[in-house]
Amino acid sequence: MPHYTSANDETMFDRITFDFVAQLSNRLETAKMEQRELARKLKVSESAVSQVLNLNRTNLNLRTMVRYARALGMKVAVVAYDDHDPQNEYGPVGSEIFSLAWEKIGRPRDVWSVNEATSSTNQCLYTLHDWRYGWMNSTFSGLSSTIGELPHYAQIPNTQPGTTAHA
Repeated sequence: MPHYTSANDETMFDRITFDFVAQLSNRLETAKMEQRELARKLKVSESAVSQVLNLNRTNLNLRTMVRYARALGMKVAVVAYDDHDPQNEYGPVGSEIFSLAWEKIGRPRDVWSVNEATSSTNQCLYTLHDWRYGWMNSTFSGLSSTIGELPHYAQIPNTQPGTTAHA
């Protein structure tokens, strides 16, 4: 069954708006900030903040989103992505996925940082790969090759320059 946001653009818009407002609400809670303080920072009424946070005002433009995020010490990124689901049968990826992925690769600030993080991750995986096939098998050569293996890394090819893949 297709995701509910596949019905039309309006349902997708509502989902994105809800996700953004949920992020603001979470930040208010974790920062222990009251709506009154946020309203003061934004130079708007408490009622205006309440309308946004209660989804009574869902026609947020990008300028308003940036103002709210900055007032809470956050940033906004608008990301269009292709997840090979053109009919939107599986729905959009929520902001938590992007946040977790960003955290996992070391909070890169630019594309070069991403490349460095990826290279470091690959180096670590090569080390695990070499450990499995090199150290473990040479140290315990008379024992079964499954002792101490990391089976979830079994398909990682060793493609370091100047080396050959292990059989």
